[in-house]
Amino acid sequence: MAVEWEFRRQEVLKEFRAATVKALSGAAIVVQNEIKQTMGKHGSGRGGKPSPAGNPPAVQTGALRRSIQTDLSQVATRLRARVGTNLRYARIQEFGGTITAKNKPFLVFRLPDGSFRRVKRVRLPARPYMRPGLKNAKPKVRRIFAKLIEAAT
Repeated sequence: MAVEWEFRRQEVLKEFRAATVKALSGAAIVVQNEIKQTMGKHGSGRGGKPSPAGNPPAVQTGALRRSIQTDLSQVATRLRARVGTNLRYARIQEFGGTITAKNKPFLVFRLPDGSFRRVKRVRLPARPYMRPGLKNAKPKVRRIFAKLIEAAT
């Protein structure tokens, strides 16, 4: 009596690749959702008070939160998942920084009382939302890939 097993390399690789794409896509969605949930914890509505420095930005219009998207791509044999935004102000919210008037003599801000303030530059503190979201997502992402590895062994 004999037990026979045939290793079909191409079929195994194809199945593993499909499972990897599924896991990577699922992980990106988990990260996206965690980032959005982190941002949803602080909010004051349009024209409201900003969140304290070090906390995720207060939701004013929801544009930043809605702009967080996932993208799965392949370059040669590399698979890549990206979670992020293309909004110009997203980076300064995450890391903080200084905005300086360039094409105009002043930056103009409308204050909650309806008055306006003119300044040459404004310093924004960091209000991270991407990094805390990624940190919150790590255990879930690890479980996704652990299942992938477990299924392959």
